[in-house]
Amino acid sequence: MIPQADSEGLQRAKMTHATTFEDALEVVYDIIGCTDVALKPSLSYKLSNAPIKASVTNLTSAEDWEGCLEDVIAAVKKNNDVKVNINVSDQYLASLRARKGKSKSSGVKAKKKGSNSFPILDLDHADSDDDDFDSGVGIMDKEASFFKSLQTKYGNCQLCGPSKACKVTVTGEHRPLSIPQLRGWSRSLAAGTHKVTLDSPPKDELFRMYFKSFGADNVAAPVPAPPVGVFPGMGMGGNAAYPGLGPFGYMPWGFGGPPWNAPIGGQSASVGGHAATQNMTAQQVLPSAIPSSDPPDMEELNPYPEIDTFLLQLHSNQPKRGLLSYIDTFSELNYYNIDEMVKIGGVEDLVRVVSDMTPGNAAHILKHAKGEMKRVDREMRQKRQDP
Repeated sequence: MIPQADSEGLQRAKMTHATTFEDALEVVYDIIGCTDVALKPSLSYKLSNAPIKASVTNLTSAEDWEGCLEDVIAAVKKNNDVKVNINVSDQYLASLRARKGKSKSSGVKAKKKGSNSFPILDLDHADSDDDDFDSGVGIMDKEASFFKSLQTKYGNCQLCGPSKACKVTVTGEHRPLSIPQLRGWSRSLAAGTHKVTLDSPPKDELFRMYFKSFGADNVAAPVPAPPVGVFPGMGMGGNAAYPGLGPFGYMPWGFGGPPWNAPIGGQSASVGGHAATQNMTAQQVLPSAIPSSDPPDMEELNPYPEIDTFLLQLHSNQPKRGLLSYIDTFSELNYYNIDEMVKIGGVEDLVRVVSDMTPGNAAHILKHAKGEMKRVDREMRQKRQDP
């Protein structure tokens, strides 16, 4: 029996002992209605014949799924009519309903916790933190404000004109920012998504052309670049759109030597990857002649979940542990992904580093972090084995 965002009831689904954990997740996510969102719920289960006060069991890995099947087999021997009830936090279901607009249109209301509604989670970006969410209306106001800020910041390019917002890609090309991109960016800013600023967009598919780790394919053709000066790679003067360019242009001498080493005349030369001639057209200038506004991204993407997202998922399953209070501490100590946290050591080591963490919470966090890392490792091995 699986909960769903479209109604308050439970949906029945039949699975066999041969069903894999991945196939089970696909069915569960489809019924819940979260297949198309980035932030997936923390799942747990409880057999229908279990005592009312019995604790739920986590369902976050293939090992958990195997344990669930073993519980079912053991229960069936005693009772032929046993069901597995899948549990999802009320906060997640309320957030999913809010995302789909179900709270008002279908009459399904977000459940209350005390006198306050659950904070709405940003389900579209898995690395978000829900602390900045006060209400749906507040988020809409924040999104609108950031949307205007982005339009103002990127709508004053002297090359593209004031009619469109553009941002320089990782290859140096001017790429117009579409409305979906601006909305996604402003939504992440409103949600306080980690590492997202007015200068750095969310690291997802919409903005793949602005990050080295996503490659540089499928980018638009470059727009005309500033006039080229006497030396290859030199601009004719300062540019308000690129304050980093002085009167002699951008000269990355550390890569290809100073411009006076280049051939003079109509010959082409390469200076730090810039190919140009005195009368070269703008389309012939390599895009890297214009420096990107993005900071260098030298590290590969860490495959493991970020600590804030991981703790948020654990918190949604057991709010009484108060795990969200540790997010800022890990960030201040520059621990960002769960593998970095696991490398700290055992329970005593983690308690020593995070002084306000209890041994019980440390053991709980490490147990699930190691399980999540094993799950990610299995998925990566499977991807490498697939043709």
